[in-house]
Amino acid sequence: NVEAIPTGALSLDVALGIGGIPKGRIIEIFGPESSGKTTLALHMIAEAQKMNGEAAFIRCRTRIRSSICKTFRSRHR
Repeated sequence: NVEAIPTGALSLDVALGIGGIPKGRIIEIFGPESSGKTTLALHMIAEAQKMNGEAAFIRCRTRIRSSICKTFRSRHR
């Protein structure tokens, strides 16, 4: 079983199959401009905080290299 953090959108939680996003993972949200990516990310952060969790929001205009993500995750475990 994977522990999940709700996204704040019930239909998305159901579609993801585990009730939200997997806890303890790096999640990338991408899509067209003005499609609600930031709003979704902030809702997920709020849900994590409600569960006494921690979350980070990193905004990039380009793809992040996987090595950066691995470094970030290992430093914040």
